Amino acid sequence: MVSFFTFSCDNNSDEPQVILPTWTTYSTTTGLLNNSVYNITFDAQGNKWVGYANVPGISKSEGANWSSNDTTGLLKYGVFSQAIDAHGNVWTGNNGLMKYDGLKWTDCSDTKHLYEYMILSIAVDAKGIVWCGTSNGVASFDGTNWKYYTQVPNAAVFDIAIDAKGIMWFGTYQGAFKYDGTAWTSYTVDQSGLANNIVSKIAIDAKGIKWFGTENGISKFDDTTWTTYRDTDPLKNSITSLAIDKQGNKWVGTQVGLKKFNDTVWTNYSTTDGLANNYITFIAIDASGNKWIGTNGGGISVLKD
Repeated sequence: MVSFFTFSCDNNSDEPQVILPTWTTYSTTTGLLNNSVYNITFDAQGNKWVGYANVPGISKSEGANWSSNDTTGLLKYGVFSQAIDAHGNVWTGNNGLMKYDGLKWTDCSDTKHLYEYMILSIAVDAKGIVWCGTSNGVASFDGTNWKYYTQVPNAAVFDIAIDAKGIMWFGTYQGAFKYDGTAWTSYTVDQSGLANNIVSKIAIDAKGIKWFGTENGISKFDDTTWTTYRDTDPLKNSITSLAIDKQGNKWVGTQVGLKKFNDTVWTNYSTTDGLANNYITFIAIDASGNKWIGTNGGGISVLKD
């Protein structure tokens, strides 16, 4: 594996200095509830909210201090998904939908479909509507009523992204879907240049280009042309997470390590370089550009910008 480094020279020496990445690890020994991290979200104050795959509850960091809140009951299987709306409400999904307003948790589940639809992904649009990618298609919650969309097949919806125009993008087990508020468009291997029909993650860069992490590489779509990027190692083409930093670098998580792609060069990171675990479950980038990398069994590794 290759570690990222830069060279610099000080005033007292002509010899280049290697500046190694700075890694920090958070785990159960430093305050997390569990070392299998499923998702990470930042609120407007910069606090980190962490959900887990194997235990109920959610952890929050305020600076260096971690606190945990067991939402009990509804989220007994862990927090599969979470999002924070414009008012600071934390929305979490599992076998139902919960809202935390800073004081209390409220069960917002559609009791008619409770346990029938596991909520795997959440996004909140500009109108405050909560969109839920479920184990059986797409649903939305406007604060009072639930709505289900039959235009998306009965397939697991792993991720939701909203572009600058308010267009919804869904990554599913049966391809990617776009919803512009009126019409639905599907993208599959047979209908487009998508690399694979299993779309686990979607990220949108500053130019509005959509990046799809799939079971067999990353596909880029500029609304006209599809381009696919694959690693020579097949194990690194099953994408588990995807995020884009302010410089436009794509940060890609796999089951065998972390990769950075600057549109030309791939840089690889593993436990040898400082990762807590090579199985990456989630990547989030904070306002300072630090990469928060959730792992399956190692907790969180933070790579300083």
